[in-house]
Amino acid sequence: MGSTAGIALQAGGIFASVSSQRQQAASARVQGEYAGQIADRNATLADAQSVDAIARGNESVSRLRMGTRQLVGAQRTAAAAQGIDVNSGTSADLQEDSRILSHFDELTLRNNAAREAWGYSMDAANQRTAGVNDRLAGENTAKALTAQSYSTLLTGGANLANQWRQNPPTFGGGYRSRAVEGSDGGEGGAPPTPGSSGVHLPGWLTLGWLTEHLRRLPGIQQTVNAANNIASNNYSGISIYQPKEPGK
Repeated sequence: MGSTAGIALQAGGIFASVSSQRQQAASARVQGEYAGQIADRNATLADAQSVDAIARGNESVSRLRMGTRQLVGAQRTAAAAQGIDVNSGTSADLQEDSRILSHFDELTLRNNAAREAWGYSMDAANQRTAGVNDRLAGENTAKALTAQSYSTLLTGGANLANQWRQNPPTFGGGYRSRAVEGSDGGEGGAPPTPGSSGVHLPGWLTLGWLTEHLRRLPGIQQTVNAANNIASNNYSGISIYQPKEPGK
């Protein structure tokens, strides 16, 4: 009975470990996707800020040009009021100087706007790269945990198969598990009957119940097939339980 309970507890521990690793894998994938979406939103915001920087620069240039036209107009009015020719001489030079200075100011405004927009564009690119990296990190972590769950199942299953072979579990009344074919003892695989000697496991705690729940894990069928191959090569007469699907 002790061997039976020990194997059942180990099988339950394997099931719990594999389930935990699969849940951690799913969580890592979700967290990576969430972080990627946040980075994408930040990139979109940075793109909008870049466009806004150019728009604000253009607006500043428009206001500067308007101010320059007003300045030149005031200069021409003042010169005309004094009887000076506004299209030649000092008056014309003064107007030209105002236009040149305004042009330099315009270049400065456009340059500042372009620099600001470039900074936002670089931030958007970095955010998108971060989003890709977050998703890759989540996916890689999920794959590593999934592979770890396969390793846990295969290693634990191999250990259980070895224990099952070397020390077949005995139930009440001398019944021995029929999972080990050709074992001596037992009554042709008949289950223990009420009133027989020995302490029995709860009716629901069976190897079939445990393996049925393991089988429901995503991608577990490939692992079961691999475990069967290992068992057939190393332990004669031992196989991993594969319950039939309903209706078959």
